[in-house]
Amino acid sequence: MVPSPVAISASPVDPKFAVVYGIASTNPPGYLPYLSVDSVAGYIMVSPTAPGPFTFNNAWTHPAPLTIYCNVSATSMGVPPIATYTRLV
Repeated sequence: MVPSPVAISASPVDPKFAVVYGIASTNPPGYLPYLSVDSVAGYIMVSPTAPGPFTFNNAWTHPAPLTIYCNVSATSMGVPPIATYTRLV
């Protein structure tokens, strides 16, 4: 199976300033190092540094069975500046 990236997008009020994306946190926190985001295009994907397959880890406390929450940020320094966070499941 080839993983597909997840695309996110936000629209700045001032188009002269780009929106920059980031991964603020994950739940369980242990998945954070295994996710990466293209900070300009807004694609979230499994990081090439992830060891082996990206699989469920029973040793971590999950918010729901087989679920990973990913808190994503979108910021822009335009006028007015934006800073927002959303949760992807």
